Amino acid sequence: MRWLAVILFSGSLVNAQEQISVSNAASMLAAGTTAAGSLVLIGLNPQAGGPFTIDPPPFFDPGTWTFSGSGGAGSPQSIGVLPFLVPLTLPPEIMATNFNALQTINRQTGLVVMWDPTGFGEQDVLTSTLSGSTVPGGPKTGQTAVICNVPATSGQLAIPAAMLQNLAPSALVAVGGAYMELSVARRQGHAQTFSLPLPEGSSVPAVLQFVSFETWPVAIQ
Repeated sequence: MRWLAVILFSGSLVNAQEQISVSNAASMLAAGTTAAGSLVLIGLNPQAGGPFTIDPPPFFDPGTWTFSGSGGAGSPQSIGVLPFLVPLTLPPEIMATNFNALQTINRQTGLVVMWDPTGFGEQDVLTSTLSGSTVPGGPKTGQTAVICNVPATSGQLAIPAAMLQNLAPSALVAVGGAYMELSVARRQGHAQTFSLPLPEGSSVPAVLQFVSFETWPVAIQ
């Protein structure tokens, strides 16, 4: 099982050079150089004791962080910006609380996915993806996926058996087999926006988005 948490920064045609970081009272994490209109990704994909463990600590503690940059000079392809400092409130990272019950998916009974909703807000959306091979002889071939979106504050998601019938039975395979993924992000159109200051006194819009994932292989019966 793998966890991944990322902070995405998008500033169209902005050059903020290399001194971009996110920090809280306990730690500071540095990001790489941004190119014009690109994204900065800050995150971790840890494995503790193997791919099927459930005990790595969160990488980003929920609460208040600061996203900052030292600014950068402009170029023919990008706009130079002044130093900036932006508060960023992060929700918890997603983790299934009934993980052991989600190792084998029974297509005849359906499944319930559970997580701790504490700390999520009304704009946070959980997406559950169950992906596997399509049942042979069905109307579709190749891979198929069951994708559901619910408010992250709900704490659970029920997927009825009828939605699982196009998934072919399969054994648990660590790589390349059926898998389940949970992710949480703010709903579309509700990412945090802010203004990057420009040397001449104006500003340009920018966006911050936090997304966390949990992915693991499953068997399907």
